[in-house]
Amino acid sequence: MIGGLIELYESTLDQVWLEQARFYAREMIRLFWDNEKGGFFLYGKDGEELILRPKEIFDGAAPCGNSTAAMALMRLAVLVEDEVFAEKSHKLLRSFGARISRNPTAHIHFVTAYLCAQTGITGIVVSGGMDDPQTRQMLKEVRSAFYPFAVYRHEEDNAGDKAVAIICRQHACTSPITNAVEFKRMLDIRR
Repeated sequence: MIGGLIELYESTLDQVWLEQARFYAREMIRLFWDNEKGGFFLYGKDGEELILRPKEIFDGAAPCGNSTAAMALMRLAVLVEDEVFAEKSHKLLRSFGARISRNPTAHIHFVTAYLCAQTGITGIVVSGGMDDPQTRQMLKEVRSAFYPFAVYRHEEDNAGDKAVAIICRQHACTSPITNAVEFKRMLDIRR
């Protein structure tokens, strides 16, 4: 659900989806997180108490909840600049790392999340009024190509009328970019 809300935000740039993603991520952590060993249980602490409280890590035809959560939390951490989400994601990967390494093909979405954690999520911020042609072109550039380990957000309020973009990965950022052609070039370098 969190990953879908992030996709909705990136498609519409409507902040309501980002706030919903943040809310559900906090709720997921509150209800499902294992404080002792890390990872997410299959059912929340508000549910009926059973003998076992299992955690799913096998990625079959569909990714399991823990691998999906790892990727969603990494992406959300960069989008909303919240290290708690990044820390939970990394702890989740460490919690299951040994089991995943014994049979990586059974945990392919986890392996993808691990690769993402190692290379880092690229955070792209485009600021500027939607009336500005450079702002619209920058957003078009980021939406028109496939950046598998990247997230982007638009901040209309912070730049006034002039388009400004910044691209960051692992706490290293470009200088502000004000030209759409230069922005595309920098995106391609960081792909």
